[in-house]
Amino acid sequence: MSIADLRFNNSENSEDMEILIDNAKNILLDDQNLGLNLIDMLSNSNVVKCVYHKAEKSLISALCSYTGSNITDIDIVFISLVLIALENYDGNFYENVVSVFPDLYKRFSEQKINGLIRTIADKYRNENSKLNNGRKINTILKHTIVPKHYLPAFFEFIYDIYKCNFEYNLPERIEDEFRFVYEGLYNNMMSDGDEVKINVTRKTYKLIKSTKALIADQSNMDAIITLSVKIAKLIDKRIWHHLDSVENPYYSYGLTQWEKSISNKEVKQKKQRHSSSKSRWKPRLCLIGNDVYLVPPIHRIKSNYDYKEISIMVYNNNTLVFCDNKVDVREIIGGYQIIPDKIKISCPLGSLSYQFCVGDDILYDSKEALYRKFIVFDSNGKEIKNNSDFKGTIVVCYNEQIENISPYYCSENYFLFSKNVSLEDTLVLSDTVFSFSSITKPGLIGDKIDNCYLEQTNTGEFIQIYKKIKFLVFETNIDTFNYMIIINNRHYKISEFEYNYSEKQGKYRFVVKFDIKSSGVFKIQVVCLSNGKSTVFFSNTISVDEGFSLNIQSNHMIKVDSNLFESKIIPFSDSNYQINNLRFRYDGIDYNYILPLDYNLYSISDGVWCGFNNKLWIGDIIDVKEIKVYGSKYTFASVCSPKGEVLHEKTPVQYENYYCRFPADIILQYRTIYDFVILIFKGNNDETGRIICANKCLMENNGLSFHFDPANKELSICFRYFGKGNVYLRVVDDKKKLIYKSNYFLSGQTLSIPQIKSFKTYQFEFCEKSSSLLMNKERILEKNKKTFYAWDDFVGHVFKIKNVYYDEYRKGIFVRNSFEFNKIYIHFISKISSDVFMGNLIAKNHSGKNYYFNGINPVTIEICSAVVENEVELSITKDGDGLLLDKEHQSIMDCLDNNNSPDIFSYKMDVSEVIK
Repeated sequence: MSIADLRFNNSENSEDMEILIDNAKNILLDDQNLGLNLIDMLSNSNVVKCVYHKAEKSLISALCSYTGSNITDIDIVFISLVLIALENYDGNFYENVVSVFPDLYKRFSEQKINGLIRTIADKYRNENSKLNNGRKINTILKHTIVPKHYLPAFFEFIYDIYKCNFEYNLPERIEDEFRFVYEGLYNNMMSDGDEVKINVTRKTYKLIKSTKALIADQSNMDAIITLSVKIAKLIDKRIWHHLDSVENPYYSYGLTQWEKSISNKEVKQKKQRHSSSKSRWKPRLCLIGNDVYLVPPIHRIKSNYDYKEISIMVYNNNTLVFCDNKVDVREIIGGYQIIPDKIKISCPLGSLSYQFCVGDDILYDSKEALYRKFIVFDSNGKEIKNNSDFKGTIVVCYNEQIENISPYYCSENYFLFSKNVSLEDTLVLSDTVFSFSSITKPGLIGDKIDNCYLEQTNTGEFIQIYKKIKFLVFETNIDTFNYMIIINNRHYKISEFEYNYSEKQGKYRFVVKFDIKSSGVFKIQVVCLSNGKSTVFFSNTISVDEGFSLNIQSNHMIKVDSNLFESKIIPFSDSNYQINNLRFRYDGIDYNYILPLDYNLYSISDGVWCGFNNKLWIGDIIDVKEIKVYGSKYTFASVCSPKGEVLHEKTPVQYENYYCRFPADIILQYRTIYDFVILIFKGNNDETGRIICANKCLMENNGLSFHFDPANKELSICFRYFGKGNVYLRVVDDKKKLIYKSNYFLSGQTLSIPQIKSFKTYQFEFCEKSSSLLMNKERILEKNKKTFYAWDDFVGHVFKIKNVYYDEYRKGIFVRNSFEFNKIYIHFISKISSDVFMGNLIAKNHSGKNYYFNGINPVTIEICSAVVENEVELSITKDGDGLLLDKEHQSIMDCLDNNNSPDIFSYKMDVSEVIK
């Protein structure tokens, strides 16, 4: 697809297109992987065309500029390069760039365009890739995750994980499963080339190096995991015949091509699902006959462990009651899977604990999860939890007698009792009230949408939203059946409903079948008519929204369907989410729909929420009493030091409607001790999120960028930091002399630095000066040493040519190779234009004497790239003709006429090795 082929209406959905493009830029700014966002973007061809159009304009502007490298919108160009690689990369990148921007290559030289592209790619390289001297193209390929051309092979790779590790069943914690696999494959992914061999499947998979690098990066593998989950779900639907049409062209191509590689016979031999399969995550207790068994979870260990040292141990009150080191072990992709047999437990009550060990390492410890004063089973031997809805036959395992129930089995350590129960029943065991109903207080029972509310804007009242209402339950101490149920001012006698009635200890409990047929907002009251008086003892307003659904369309857009209003698409930004962005009017009343977002969000001011990845500034909570956290999945919070030391133990959070509250003053006491502290929120003993609270300014990831204009000798610096302290820049030269000191500047503000000279090394120190009396000394946030090179200053200097690239004709095609020089130099004599010079080529012999190429000197030198890692790309010609490579003498031909010598395409010059 070329730019000439792009035809789109700028006015049509232009605002939506700009939002999608801005979203991609924000992701890039946050140093996140673009891949998933751009894969979604492929579904909208107009947006892709718009990106290419904007990128071409920026490239033309840059190539026409004085320096040839000043990009006005570098982000859009980089996004376009990633899109090109995502759609077309098949081992060759630049040919696909030419196919998208053919007019650009007609207007400017290929070498200059490609040099600019490499300069752009270098801007987004992280420090690891620079240290490893990775190809600049890998920076672009990394953001594709998996280019479309290689997607069928990646489908095959995921399919084998789906078969071998998941056994044709998608696990509940599928992200954790993929993380385990990829961490276990670290050594495999470090191999050279674009293939990876897996011993378990005895297969070799086609995975390009950038994809392998993402898998091997244990700290930044979220993008590859998310893509793997999406593909695994597509495969699962395909295998089990539940796959709808796939609209996204990227996934559709991968799925269609992969389907051709699997046989119907293989699909028919898939394993069947078993709803009774044991838990992969937690041990459980069950009753078989009259014996209690512990059913261990399925364990996985990485391949670096010795499975021969596996042991399983069970303790009760710190006494070892079971030990086994012979378990079922099988190899899976990334490690081993261990499936222990169920364990008969003669003393199941008390401080029971289960441990899974490899050698001296305890890899799993149930701790208090198996502690039981008593155990309640259903008739199939499955444990029943307290306050869960159940009716039928139960079996109670208890070490004491139960009033009015005789045991049917007695052992040395426990009795077994049997009883039929209903939803209304309770048991009192060991001072614990065991209820067979989830009802804890009178109210409505139904399919409640957790953390989903209507907020009535004029009163601030929060109304719980249900998908469906099933029962109305209430209790009273008035012995009468003369009840009236009022629904939105319409009166009904209780006899008009189906209901159950029970009496216990002077309390009369009613469970009323309550099926509301339509969506809406309902005020429900229960009124008792007795002795000529009417008493309202239950009143609640709820909403029923049977049509509610929430669909995350992209990283920053949410589609909401509802029976209360027409479907809406609203923006979502985890840096500034407005809680009141979904307003509507219903029956003449204004409401705000509070969505049940499964995001880690916090707020320190009413109405504005931001994600946990957004740091908290200590100065913003000095006068704030509490930090609000969206949702109800958290139970407590802790405060930790930067090294992970616990500074403040578990503090319970307080729930209120759709959020929970945490006292802010707990973290204020550490503001003068640490640069930052970590606020960790946990739920169900698992960490669910963390917020960094900065007490001092912190540099953002990849927050420092330099732009030096080699033509005008102008240096501009952008430093992004988090915090509201007083930050300034100090520049010293290689003699420790201060040459520049800025005023305080804001994060992201561009600073222009004067007096920068070529070939000199400067140290840039970004400092914070606190306004607090507690911190009088400056604090250095970041140090960075840089050397700059201006084109004008090249004149009169001699530089080393490190290597050249040349084209060689092999088997009917041109192949580009490189050749490394050791004693070839270029002397800049005079300047012709902004980036074109005249000069002489020089070769040094073993004694250090100069040899001048009198047959071709003087030559024309054109600078084709910015200085990147002390290297700059050149084009060297003689009267418009390229020079020839002399392989035999490891030099350059001193003539332009030799049919056996290949043409040199470009030159890499080392600016750090300079001779005056």
